[in-house]
Amino acid sequence: MDVLRLSKFSSNDSLVRALVASALYPNIARIVMPATKYEKLSSGSLALDPEARAIKLFTPSETPDDRDERVFIHPGSTLFAATSFVDNCLFAAFFTRVQTSKVFLRDVTPVGSLAILLLCGDEIEIDHLGRGVQVRELRMKAWARIGTLIAILRRLLDERLRWKIERPEIDILEDDVIACLQKLIQS
Repeated sequence: MDVLRLSKFSSNDSLVRALVASALYPNIARIVMPATKYEKLSSGSLALDPEARAIKLFTPSETPDDRDERVFIHPGSTLFAATSFVDNCLFAAFFTRVQTSKVFLRDVTPVGSLAILLLCGDEIEIDHLGRGVQVRELRMKAWARIGTLIAILRRLLDERLRWKIERPEIDILEDDVIACLQKLIQS
């Protein structure tokens, strides 16, 4: 298989970010944006970007008290002064976690929820009482039926990957499941 055919998706930023997240899992932080503030104009209102320091990041707690730990983007990171994230991502994958005066994350990449649900962790847990879905300790708001559909898609993806491992010569890039996965992550 030639490299050019495999790299045809390398310019697709959302797919690349999703693959980075799957490679770095469980190094995933949850992004919490502050409430939107508006400026009144004569023609209506304009939503203002929040200050970078108002954006909060949390990682799942390593202690049994079940509270997520507040972390910060390292000042040397390119995202340190970010006031928004591409595609309104709700999660961020990170390469290293450093503790000095605070716990800092380095090499941070914003990641969408669907990338986490489809490519990270072992299994999706679905709360059928309507409180959402989760991959291990990463919780997301979603209807149970959405979680069920994502879980089915993940099983189909795992099956395609198992096929590829067993028979490396087969081409799964044109498979309907892979195409569906690609479209979901790009949306």
